[in-house]
Amino acid sequence: MLTSQNIHGFLSFTRLLLVLLGILSSGVSEEVTRVQVKEGASAVLPCDISIPTDEDDTFQGEDYVTIILWYKDDGSYPVHVVDNRANKGVLDGTHPQPVGYGLIPRITLNTTKNTAILFIQKTQSTDAGVYRCRVDFRHSKTRNQRIKLDIV
Repeated sequence: MLTSQNIHGFLSFTRLLLVLLGILSSGVSEEVTRVQVKEGASAVLPCDISIPTDEDDTFQGEDYVTIILWYKDDGSYPVHVVDNRANKGVLDGTHPQPVGYGLIPRITLNTTKNTAILFIQKTQSTDAGVYRCRVDFRHSKTRNQRIKLDIV
């Protein structure tokens, strides 16, 4: 027998499954940063990686960035990854395989304490799109940011 309780449970389970699969966004900022560059120039895409402030100071000094993932458009495979799960400091980015979007040889990533900047060298018209920077923390909620790159 179909009841409202069964339907509610099914919908909750389905939403959780979709979030886990990345089909529904979780923690994605509605704000989109716009970056416009001339074709052939370098693009600079910023991402906030600052540690969120914890109102009750539960994890003060214990939280850190564990992983930074950059995606293009609705791609399910990142175009750039920085893995800091061993907490050795976010210094170098590593490129996942297989190479996606033909961008990998032209991408570099620089980080500071609060910002990760994805540089795309010698931009091409195919580089245009919406990039998503996902930042996972040891304790804090995942942060997602979108940057729209326009090539003119």
